[in-house]
Amino acid sequence: MNKKTLFWGIIGLVVVGGLVYFSDRPSVDSESLEQTAQLGALVSEIDGAPASDAEESPAIVGTYASGMLPAASTPGRAFTLELTEEGVATFTADYQDGKGPVVEVGTWEEADGVLTTTLTTRRGYPISTGPLTMTYEVGEDDSLSLVDYDESRWGALGLTLRPVE
Repeated sequence: MNKKTLFWGIIGLVVVGGLVYFSDRPSVDSESLEQTAQLGALVSEIDGAPASDAEESPAIVGTYASGMLPAASTPGRAFTLELTEEGVATFTADYQDGKGPVVEVGTWEEADGVLTTTLTTRRGYPISTGPLTMTYEVGEDDSLSLVDYDESRWGALGLTLRPVE
């Protein structure tokens, strides 16, 4: 993957994320996710390599979800993490507060069973406190468990995301 592909992939995700944020819909729908996938294929074609000729995807590429977790001031909270072949990470937090999900976008890399995401934009704008780095241990069941986390944010059990089939 080269910088041009990564650049256009991130631009596409920011545009789609902005559309989702400014729409009246409370959550990301399957149409938006399909448009993001189509954008990734288009970026690959623009880069000169059709999507079908791309290298084999790392096993970690895909979507992971937490399920509904307890929350102090809302009925619950749910998290998803999407990892694309182009190295783009999209972390979505839905606090079940009627305000819609918070979407953060950045990059990811995996080495030796450890996944690191670096999220740089929130709702299409740079994160005001700077990039948010989250490190996960990849489990034998392909789950992702957050390590070195802030208990005040994630609770005593932390955060575990499981692959979405």
